[in-house]
Amino acid sequence: MLKINFLFILLLLACFPLSTTAQKYEFTHYYADDGLSQSTISSIEQDYQDFMWFGTFNGLNRFDGYSFKVYKNDPQDPKSLSSSHIETILEDSKKNLWIGTADGVNFYDRQKDAFDYYRYADPSPHEYAVNAFAEGKNGRIWVGGGQGLCYIDSITKTVINTQPTNEETERVIFDIVVEASGNLWLATNQGLFYYDVINNLTKNVPTENSFPTNGQPNEAKSLMIDSGGALWVGCQNGIYKLRNGANNPELQLPALKKKLISDIAQAKDGTLLIATESGLHVYDERTGILQHYIKEREGNSISDNVVKQIFHDRLNHLWLATFYGLNYYGGNPNFDYFGKATIEKRGLKNPYVTTLSSNGTGTVFVGTAEGVEIIEPESGKIVTDASRYSELSSLKNSIVSLASDNKENVFITAWPRGIYIYNWRKNILKQLQYDDKSCKLPVLVYDNEQLWVGCENNLYQYDLKADRFSKHNVLEDCNIMYIKQDSRRNLLLGGASGIVKFNPFTSGIMHYKNVSGIGDGLHARVINCIYEDEEKNFWIATDQGLFLLNKNYELTSFWNKNGFGDDDVKSITEDRHDNLWISTTNRLYRFNRKTYALRKFEFTDGLFAKEFSNDAAVALQSGHMVFGGKQGLVVFHPDSIGDNPIPPNVVLTDFKILNKAVAIGSGILPTHISVARKLALDHTATEFSFEFVALNFSSTRKNQYAYMMEGFDKAWNYSGARRFASYTNLPGGREYTFRVKASNEDNVWNEQGTSLKIYIHPPFWKTWWFKAALYVLIVTSAYTVYRIRVNSLRKHRIQLRKQKMLLEQEVRERTAELVEANEKLKEQAEKIAHMNVLLQEDNVKLEHDLKDLVTARIMQKRVSFDEFCKLYPDNDACYRLIDELKSSKDFCCKKCHYHKYSKGVDHSRRCSRCNYVETIITGTIFAGIKFPITKAFYLLFLMSDGRHYTIGDLSELVDLRQQTCWTFKKRVEERTRNFNIQKNKDGWIQVIMLPDLAHEKY
Repeated sequence: MLKINFLFILLLLACFPLSTTAQKYEFTHYYADDGLSQSTISSIEQDYQDFMWFGTFNGLNRFDGYSFKVYKNDPQDPKSLSSSHIETILEDSKKNLWIGTADGVNFYDRQKDAFDYYRYADPSPHEYAVNAFAEGKNGRIWVGGGQGLCYIDSITKTVINTQPTNEETERVIFDIVVEASGNLWLATNQGLFYYDVINNLTKNVPTENSFPTNGQPNEAKSLMIDSGGALWVGCQNGIYKLRNGANNPELQLPALKKKLISDIAQAKDGTLLIATESGLHVYDERTGILQHYIKEREGNSISDNVVKQIFHDRLNHLWLATFYGLNYYGGNPNFDYFGKATIEKRGLKNPYVTTLSSNGTGTVFVGTAEGVEIIEPESGKIVTDASRYSELSSLKNSIVSLASDNKENVFITAWPRGIYIYNWRKNILKQLQYDDKSCKLPVLVYDNEQLWVGCENNLYQYDLKADRFSKHNVLEDCNIMYIKQDSRRNLLLGGASGIVKFNPFTSGIMHYKNVSGIGDGLHARVINCIYEDEEKNFWIATDQGLFLLNKNYELTSFWNKNGFGDDDVKSITEDRHDNLWISTTNRLYRFNRKTYALRKFEFTDGLFAKEFSNDAAVALQSGHMVFGGKQGLVVFHPDSIGDNPIPPNVVLTDFKILNKAVAIGSGILPTHISVARKLALDHTATEFSFEFVALNFSSTRKNQYAYMMEGFDKAWNYSGARRFASYTNLPGGREYTFRVKASNEDNVWNEQGTSLKIYIHPPFWKTWWFKAALYVLIVTSAYTVYRIRVNSLRKHRIQLRKQKMLLEQEVRERTAELVEANEKLKEQAEKIAHMNVLLQEDNVKLEHDLKDLVTARIMQKRVSFDEFCKLYPDNDACYRLIDELKSSKDFCCKKCHYHKYSKGVDHSRRCSRCNYVETIITGTIFAGIKFPITKAFYLLFLMSDGRHYTIGDLSELVDLRQQTCWTFKKRVEERTRNFNIQKNKDGWIQVIMLPDLAHEKY
């Protein structure tokens, strides 16, 4: 039993496909056409801001993931590089960047974006080429090159030669490493040397076979101390290792014995990466496996076999400097790609994959445009093997669909019309005969000894035991192009008209076709694939995107939702973590069906296949997944597709005013914008902008950005992939903070980001000093005006005093004259007063005489109305007479009989209790008259003087109608019938006020 279990475990381990013993590298390439100053790369470094720096023989390149900024020697600019031929680059622990060129050492001044040249303290006829930098234990920067071993004196800005005391000949140094003690290992043209820093002594450490050919020393080209403290030495001929406690380095890897080792690096997993002139070698010392990466005609291999330097950045991503091209491996997801088979590598005879199926043991049947191929595990790799399945070689047609019974049979349909059963255990191929001659693209699914075949509008059932087809009528317009069996053994038939659910036991049919009122509706012309998850939900891949038909038969569309594009969805399968893996035309999506978390994989993520095929995906028992397309197979394990948890560093790269870059060193931008912490702008800078970058090189196009101006913006502005921000007309006199944050390809945000304080000066008329100066000016002006006024008043007062004195003197003189004149006037005034008294007496007498004369005239017959009006000229005179007559009687309100009143308009009286208004003619003989009161007075006078007037006379005298005169006369006669009117000038007045006089209207 133990033996059986052991064999089972071995068999199970052998069936895990795609297990590899070393990292698989798929590189992205950069050349001069991409912006590099030259395609030959000599050195690589990454600075503290995460910019990548690449040295070439024609310039220094700074890379931000989007573009290269090139620095070269300019003979007219003393702050440019001393040479465009770059050999090595180093950033020390103080964040200083050192550039080794063919003409000495250069220091990069970040604040000025310029270079300082460090001259050699001791001129020498030897070349000044710098091949290597190393930072010592005490922070000293060591320099190796044509001048031997030197170090940098930062105070004097010079390069000083160590001049070892026991050195007899000059040596060219190619590489330097610092061991834990602080002493140095030197790779030179004369072999390996050890330098004692304290004693300034150099000792040769010979390697095995130190003089390999013609007595010439085995040049040491590169050095590396591994994680265990052992020294690896790359030489002109092979690679050597000096173990701890050993005396001499020993030759390693005989396969590399005759190869020039230009660089050595150790990966995070402990494997060694070895750069040679014949490609990249990856060595796993634990297993002894040595892998070799060379330039290939297809795929993303290294761009050139001459590898000059290996570099791991802070994310442990790999960069290779080669003779032709820069190579980058960003830890891309571990997608294996199998295209067309070549001499160099195994693959498919025809890479156009149309469909896939697995037999449950890890073997995958691949339907192609030229038959069926089989891939299965072999030594940890997937290979094709047709020798065991020779019968399949006779099938050359394009394969339409595959189905497996997970035992020993695979069912195949081929174009134009062919249905086959292939027993892969017995290698037997059998073609099935069916009557429908018109069906050329049959699709099928297997179910418990029953094979279901869809042919256009027909559904057939094939009984394997009886070897017989039977036909089922489904729908006339179904046009079956896809068949899926659900967990309840219902058949889901996909066609141009939608989805038909067919129950084979009851022949019940349910049709989903542009279902209105249910979710978003199924608006699809082609059903490519249907996948049922563990919760009995159906995920539908169509030419119109992804749809979900849940267990409650509610339909939801994911077209352009949750981050999906508008791709034609091809295939769907699921991993062990509730993630759906969905292939589209040119992309692969990982979609968590519970959280809806989505990640998209494209060419830049190492997904080198394009144009995936319909229903061409299988998930193997080992967990690996296989997707097929027009260019081959993509195979991967979902657990190897990790997310990038590290947010990218964000750096400002440019600052512009009015769309023009601001010069470094100007009053506005004293330092480079990437290291600036504060800017001060004039109020005239009405429009300015920033450019920024997220230094994430693994999937640059997927970086997302957001920015805000604190003090102005109320929230973050999410700009997507846009890397600039513009602002206009920010109010002056305030300080702002510009902030930028970014996310990587997995939407992990650097919330801290980067920031820059900005102060915008107000216009001078809004500055404090201007306001203070204006205040002082106003106060000074006011005080000046005040003093001038005070002085003016003082002078005026003095002048007035003088004038007053003169006036007083003049007044005294005039007063005396006036007194005298007054005495005379007084005498004259007394005389005039006496004369006035006499005149007044004469005037009074004259007035009485005149009145008597007028009265007498009135009392005469035929006195005219104009003459009468001289005594009573207007209504007011009449009213005053009536008011005088009424004043002799007590007031009594006719409504409430109250005796107090107040005067009103036209001599009316208002009761103080009830506010009743009594007009002036109320209670008189004139009450209710409709003609002027003056004429009424005249009529009363004429009727009361004892003379006889006819109605015509009265009408003529007062100019009234005879009827009016008759009526008024009759009233007077009735009121005076028993009343003796005195025959004098005032007798008629006694008639005006009579007791109980009624109100009448005329």
